[in-house]
Amino acid sequence: MRRSYKHTSKQLLRDTYHGTHPKRRKKADAAKRKLKTIAGRLIRELARKLPPGDFTRELELLKKVLAQKKGSKDKICTLHEPQVYCISKG
Repeated sequence: MRRSYKHTSKQLLRDTYHGTHPKRRKKADAAKRKLKTIAGRLIRELARKLPPGDFTRELELLKKVLAQKKGSKDKICTLHEPQVYCISKG
């Protein structure tokens, strides 16, 4: 791996705590964007460095998780059981 984001991701995760509070919303949103960027970098690096054919299903699943939006259909709720559906109330 080129770089370890261990300390950076730990602090960014802490910044997302209580992100709905009005005084922390801006910092939490920025931290979420940065975490998503870091995850994308790591996935692209793994795709480059791993031999072709290894872990392709897992990498595609991770790419799909990063690409999903709030209103998108067929969301992935869990990585260990991707076939589970998200059921909304109402």
